[in-house]
Amino acid sequence: MATPRIADAEWIVMEFAWEQGAFTTADAVAALAAANGWSEPTIKTMIRRLVEKQALTAEPVDGRRFRYRAKVRREACAKAQTKGLAERLFAGAAGAGLLVHLVRDTRLSREDIAALRQALADKEQEVRRE
Repeated sequence: MATPRIADAEWIVMEFAWEQGAFTTADAVAALAAANGWSEPTIKTMIRRLVEKQALTAEPVDGRRFRYRAKVRREACAKAQTKGLAERLFAGAAGAGLLVHLVRDTRLSREDIAALRQALADKEQEVRRE
């Protein structure tokens, strides 16, 4: 199964799902409505769309109530979102462009720089093996 594309507002619902583990619509409405200025129907629509995208699972609890859980991992969604962003911003040819842009415009600690160096060294080894 491919990782679904998740819209910005849906991402907020997914963050809630990842934090909660399992939740009902009432739980989501209580936590997300006031904080985001959303109505109950808006939240229900986003949950339904995430179920249709197979980002959430829905298991019946009783009658018309369901318990929802994240079906996709946060890391997989983040990877898909990052790839989509790079494609949109750099017309599908992100390559080093996105990375250089982020490095230049982000405050980095010594630890961050060391982690970037290690990631580049790992990538260089991977390319050499190809």
